[in-house]
Amino acid sequence: MIADPAVINDLQTSCGLLATIIEQYRVDGMQIRVLGLKVLGRKFYPHWHQVLEAHLNVFLKQLLRFGADPSYQVGPVTTAADLRALFTRNAESATRAFAMMCNSRKKAWNSRADAVPDEYEHAIQDLQSQIEHLEEWLKLIAGLGPQDFIGALVEV
Repeated sequence: MIADPAVINDLQTSCGLLATIIEQYRVDGMQIRVLGLKVLGRKFYPHWHQVLEAHLNVFLKQLLRFGADPSYQVGPVTTAADLRALFTRNAESATRAFAMMCNSRKKAWNSRADAVPDEYEHAIQDLQSQIEHLEEWLKLIAGLGPQDFIGALVEV
């Protein structure tokens, strides 16, 4: 099955974006655990990166069905100075991925690329859920002082 080259390019770009976020979540989970927030590190990030890995695998299978090259570029992964910066960076990354995938879904729909719009829809829903959680956590910690910051996250 042959697909529109723009759809294939968007799938490859989406794979790179998801892989970058997955790797960032792994690094962040380790950073959170090193800071002593083991419950948060184990509960939150492994689940999210596993969800995104499932979407990455679906996109890669779709590329293979199209007979396209399943290669992609993984972006840079960084550490954050503090937890607030970590959550903010992750929310911004997920928001960029959300917007890009919404645009890619629309293009795939317009070119009638079989199940591709549905695959994007599922990834978009999970990214939206992650963004909502991150924004909720950022609102929770926004009014806390430095001494309360860690305690609030331990209880989350």
